[in-house]
Amino acid sequence: PRSTLFPYTTLFRSTVLQVTANNSGSPALPYTSAITGAFSIASNACGNSVPAVTACNLTVTFSPVQTGAATGALTFTDAFGTQTVALSGTGLAPPTDALSLTTLTFPGSIVGQLSTAQTVTLTNSGGVSLTSIAVSVSGAFQQTNACTAILPANSSCAISVQFDPTVVGNQSGTLTVSDVTRAQPQTVGLSGVGIAPPAFGVSPSSLNFASQQLNQASAPQTLTVTNTGGAPLADVGFQITGTSAGSFSTGST
Repeated sequence: PRSTLFPYTTLFRSTVLQVTANNSGSPALPYTSAITGAFSIASNACGNSVPAVTACNLTVTFSPVQTGAATGALTFTDAFGTQTVALSGTGLAPPTDALSLTTLTFPGSIVGQLSTAQTVTLTNSGGVSLTSIAVSVSGAFQQTNACTAILPANSSCAISVQFDPTVVGNQSGTLTVSDVTRAQPQTVGLSGVGIAPPAFGVSPSSLNFASQQLNQASAPQTLTVTNTGGAPLADVGFQITGTSAGSFSTGST
């Protein structure tokens, strides 16, 4: 008996391995063959007999239907008996390309400023590598990713997406992920709202107080601070300066 070992193979047809039949005598040697298990004869250059003093080749392919180890046998039967070639291989699940999300929605982001990143994960839970991976993005969005062209079996990689609004208002785009397993790429819908930056204003631009008796406070006058932008205005502060700054004070409203 001889053994033919197939490498790890996805649940499709494998490459072929060769078996040689040899007739060292004369005349031609008729034979019959049979094969068992998840294996098949891909080609047979011998026909139904091996010519005299000749060697000829058969090729065998492995077509696993489930994951795990598989065995079979190729048998040759002629007038002198039966010879067996033991066959073995391991079936592996095909690659997957699952995306963790199908949409990403970004909160209001200031025009001209990158938002906080959100993440989409690409996962291959199959038994072989996922290949020909390509990632792109459209619209007012940017992406960086840790996905190379090949994602190994039982692993994942992260795609980081940021919103980069260019105008005020609703904006949309698409994250596109393609690989060898799909005729059409997968997409993730992207949306966000661009908002105007904060706009600081003070009114009026000056305050004029009437003549006032020493050590007595005047009637108050009011300054109004406004933000006419679309984003909050942080860290607002004020102070009184000048040579007579001590003659003025502020209250709160």
